[in-house]
Amino acid sequence: MIYVNEGKGKQAVQAIGRHLQAKGAQAEQIQQVSVELSPA
Repeated sequence: MIYVNEGKGKQAVQAIGRHLQAKGAQAEQIQQVSVELSPA
């Protein structure tokens, strides 16, 4: 697990992107994504 975030809209996805960029990751390096959207 690299990142946990609340929300399921555009802002949540953008926050993950900013986090990965801050860590030096490039979008091309991402091979798999797992998303849980249940109302827990």
